[in-house]
Amino acid sequence: MKPGTAVLLPTDPARAALLGPLPEGASLTDASGTAEVAVLDAPDMAALEALVPRLSGLAGARAVWILHPKGRTSDITRDTIRERIEREPWTTVAIIAVDDAHSALRIKPVG
Repeated sequence: MKPGTAVLLPTDPARAALLGPLPEGASLTDASGTAEVAVLDAPDMAALEALVPRLSGLAGARAVWILHPKGRTSDITRDTIRERIEREPWTTVAIIAVDDAHSALRIKPVG
C-alpha cells in the first residue's frame, strides 16, 4: 500500500492488526466502491461465501486480497478459495504469507 491509498480492512480489529500499520497518509474506508486496496477476511468457507456478493463493488480496486488461515486449520485453504472465486468473474493471481498462521490470496476480475 502506498501513502494516500484508501484501504478497506477486516472489521475485526485483531484480524486487521495482522497487517501492521498503514503507510503514512493511507486512509481507512468502509465502502467497497471507494477502496483502492481491499483486504477481506475469510477465516472459513462461510465467511468467504458472505464476501462473494461484495466482489462486484471491488472490481475497480487496484488490489483485492483475501486473508485466510494457513494450512488445514479451517475448512478454507488457498485451493478452496481459488475454486470458489473462479466461479465468479474473478481469478487468483498471487499468494503471500502474512505471518506464521495466515496467508493472503490476491484476486482480480477477469477481463
